[in-house]
Amino acid sequence: MALTSADLNGERLLLYDREQSPDYWDRVTAYFKEYKIQVEIAGEFDGISSLAAAVEANLGCAIIAETSRLVRDDDMRVLTRLIHPQPAPIVISAGGLARDTPPPHVLVFIEEMKLQGKLSAR
Repeated sequence: MALTSADLNGERLLLYDREQSPDYWDRVTAYFKEYKIQVEIAGEFDGISSLAAAVEANLGCAIIAETSRLVRDDDMRVLTRLIHPQPAPIVISAGGLARDTPPPHVLVFIEEMKLQGKLSAR
């Protein structure tokens, strides 16, 4: 079952810390502004572990990526739902000079990005 953006109106929202995750903060708050959603910011967290603990303690709800380790079908402690309309996807690019062969660590990074892109496209 998916949620609509209006279903989030009035909810207590748990977010990643504004200083440590400014892009995340900007994207989430822009989404709420775009759809005129009023929420109470109930807490800011420094990572997925502390955010997950707050969600499990029923302190509020969180907006996380589908690829987050918190989103697992076999874990019934946290209920996850898609939001419609979905926020715009994050686009990540990597490149280098065509005449040079990238170093091995750059090639590994590019392959990991391709893999994550395939996972989130499901």
